[in-house]
Amino acid sequence: MTRWLSFLAAEARAARPDLSKVAARDLATVLNGIAMSVNQEIQLLADPSAGRRARRLMRAAVDTFASRPRES
Repeated sequence: MTRWLSFLAAEARAARPDLSKVAARDLATVLNGIAMSVNQEIQLLADPSAGRRARRLMRAAVDTFASRPRES
């Protein structure tokens, strides 16, 4: 799990080098949480719309972090 969160945070910082390590890890945690949630909805609830909802929420999370003011 640690490697996965580190990978996601590193990708966030590669896309947005001015993003602080804390903000990048925050985004990684949000994306991971969405992925875990959608897995439960698919596995336990057999929700056919879970994947589409997760993609929409992940895009919204990335957009939110991308629109933050540049950090110095």
